Amino acid sequence: MLDDVFAELDRVTTANAHVYVFFSMTYYEQVVEIAGSYFEVNRTPLIWAKNNHAPSAPGANGFEKAYAQQYEPILLCRGANGDSRPLRPDSGGVCPNVLNHARPSGNERRHDTQKPRSLLRELITNSSAVGETVLDPFAGRGSTLLAAAAADRHYVGFELDESYESGFRRELRQIKGGDQL
Repeated sequence: MLDDVFAELDRVTTANAHVYVFFSMTYYEQVVEIAGSYFEVNRTPLIWAKNNHAPSAPGANGFEKAYAQQYEPILLCRGANGDSRPLRPDSGGVCPNVLNHARPSGNERRHDTQKPRSLLRELITNSSAVGETVLDPFAGRGSTLLAAAAADRHYVGFELDESYESGFRRELRQIKGGDQL
């Protein structure tokens, strides 16, 4: 399925688009290999450092529980043969590769793999200009789309589970300041 997703992303993105992929280090080689078939890949992942860790899944021998995951890697890809769009021009094109943002918790957390809007907004503003379009093919609760709206970007998202839609629309109205969607 991941190969199909990257093929579709390659089809719909512009040559200079940045593509961010959140993944588990367990699948690093596979993700880099598949992504590299379609995009230029920065093989050194960004690290989302969380101030609170995610629970560890039980392993066959319990080794996975020895250290709880307090980070999540993010792969940065760019459309093959695209111009070399720099990261945030005001930073001289250089940003740190460790991103410190707390995991959503409590009432703020509405999805198992939900990312903090502050992290998503940082990635969006680093890689796009006002008025450009942000795509999230696994929108979940809509955090990426809400971060894009707050950063004055257009957004397109897809999610199989329709139960997240009403919450997303309510929060989007708050960001947009009214009933317009």
